[in-house]
Amino acid sequence: MAITVPAFGVRLGESDDFVDLAATVCRALAELFDVPRSAVALHRAGGGPIVLVDNFGAGQDAYRLASVHTTRYRGSALDRALHGDAPEPTRFGELGYVGDFGHALVLPLLDPSGLVGSIQCGRNEPFSLAQRRDLETLATQLSARLAQLGITAITADAPKLTARQHEVARLAARGATTIEIAGELAISTNTVKKILKDIYERLAVHNRPELANELRRVAPRLDGSAGVTRMGSLAVTRGTFGYPDG
Repeated sequence: MAITVPAFGVRLGESDDFVDLAATVCRALAELFDVPRSAVALHRAGGGPIVLVDNFGAGQDAYRLASVHTTRYRGSALDRALHGDAPEPTRFGELGYVGDFGHALVLPLLDPSGLVGSIQCGRNEPFSLAQRRDLETLATQLSARLAQLGITAITADAPKLTARQHEVARLAARGATTIEIAGELAISTNTVKKILKDIYERLAVHNRPELANELRRVAPRLDGSAGVTRMGSLAVTRGTFGYPDG
C-alpha cells in the first residue's frame, strides 16, 4: 500500500517524544510499507543504541539487550552498516539476509552533529528501488521531526531526575497545574513547587515550556529502567552507560 510523504509527515507531527515517534514509525512500516519487522533506535553520542523501540516479536530479548550493550554493539551488523566504509554515510546500509530479520535495511537518522539514531527494516522479500527511496524519505522526515523537538543522540552526562521528579516533570510538561499535580500525586502544592524548583535547577530551565522541550530531549534516558518493557505489540529496550565490558 502506497503512502504519500505529506500524509506521513502529518502523522509524525502528532507525536512529541522519541518513544511515541518510534512506535508510530514501527506501526506505519508494518501497515503502510509492508515491513513487518522494524526497530527505531536512539543512539549514544558517537555510538550505538541506548533506546530501542521494535516489533520483533516476543522471543528476541537477547537481540534487544545486545543492541543496547556498548561492547556487544561494536562490530555488529548494525554498527558496520552505520559506521562502515559506505561511500555516502547519509544513505542506508543494506545488511542482506540476516537470520529471522530477513532482508534488512538500516537507515541513519541524522542532524548537523552526526548520527542521532537509526531505523532497521526487515522483510522476507528484497526491497525494491521504490521502497528504498520511500524509506529514505521516511528517515529524512523522522530526522527533521527529531531535530524540531530537540531530540538528539544522548550523552553520558545527560541530567538525571528522581522517580518523583520525573512524575512531576511529565505532568507539568503536559500542562497540568500545580494544584492538579498535587491532586494526581497526593502531595501538597508546596511540595510540588519545591520539586519543580529542583527540576528547573537540575535541567537548567526557567519555565514550563522550556521544561517540556528539555524533557522531550532527555525523556528516553529518564523514562523507565534499563531492560525490556512491553508496550502492546511493541517493546522498548533501554540500555545504560554503565554496562561492563564483556
